[in-house]
Amino acid sequence: MKVAGIIGIVLAVLAVGAVGYAALGRTGPKEFLLGTAATVYKDPSCGCCGQYVDFLRSSSDLEVEVEMTSSLASFKDSMGIPADVRSCHVMVIGDYFIEGHVPLEAVQKLLADRPDIKGIALPGMPSGSPGMLGPKRGPWTVYAVHRDGSTSVFMTV
Repeated sequence: MKVAGIIGIVLAVLAVGAVGYAALGRTGPKEFLLGTAATVYKDPSCGCCGQYVDFLRSSSDLEVEVEMTSSLASFKDSMGIPADVRSCHVMVIGDYFIEGHVPLEAVQKLLADRPDIKGIALPGMPSGSPGMLGPKRGPWTVYAVHRDGSTSVFMTV
């Protein structure tokens, strides 16, 4: 076989591998989320929620809409978000909720894996998380919220 033929085969294998890798969601968060519609529900007076929206818009290709609501707790109740994993805002993408200042890596994993859960949550407002000021102080635990209301570790970032 000629060298040009071997090179062509190698390039074809590499191209197929790269397409497969990307199809599995193994691209960067920005490219993977291209054109994905998201709605962030937040209290009008919360500043860090706005910073999270700014982070999403500048760091991803999510199409982010914002809905202001003064009855955020009632909305979260209707979504089935347990009180012990709540933060200050919630984002909805398709059938999933993303509660709090969740890093893009966790959102990407959620959308790539499509687990049978209600959503994911990063409780509280951890320092250094997207939209929050200050340094990151250790790993963050993102929780999966299951259909029965129970939680488990989704991932650590």
